[in-house]
Amino acid sequence: MKNIFILLTVIILFNSCKKTNGKININGKWNTLSNGFGYMEFDIDSDKIGIFSHLDGDLGLIEYKLLNDSLFIGSNTSFKIEKISDSLIILKNISQNDTLRKMNKTIMTYHEIDSKNDSLLDIFYEKFEKRIYKKWIKSGYVTEDELKNSFLDSIELKFIDSIEKSAF
Repeated sequence: MKNIFILLTVIILFNSCKKTNGKININGKWNTLSNGFGYMEFDIDSDKIGIFSHLDGDLGLIEYKLLNDSLFIGSNTSFKIEKISDSLIILKNISQNDTLRKMNKTIMTYHEIDSKNDSLLDIFYEKFEKRIYKKWIKSGYVTEDELKNSFLDSIELKFIDSIEKSAF
């Protein structure tokens, strides 16, 4: 009887500590600093992903499907999803691993803007640049001093000086 109790306890503990993805919800605003694609932001709803990259700009709205722990984007890209928390997921496939961090839902993303509204686009680009610089510094890609001594002009340097004052 004692052995059965120990066995049941071990099984219960093992199952309760076992890492499971459960139902994965990827809706929301996410960002990543990808080795291959640079800083990217994703605005994900129930069937489309809006992608904006600092290297390529607007990559459009792309349909996706989510099946268990697999994400299928367009007709030829797929990832396994490892859910670390509600605000952190890892997308994995043969050629890359990207860590996506959930962004504050109040942050304005490119795909929320009416493209005819130039003043909102200007605000978006300014805040997007701040998020890029902050992500670069935080990830160790570049130091604040290296960024200040780089290709940036005086207007862009003001962004760096205000990074600590801005919300990520």
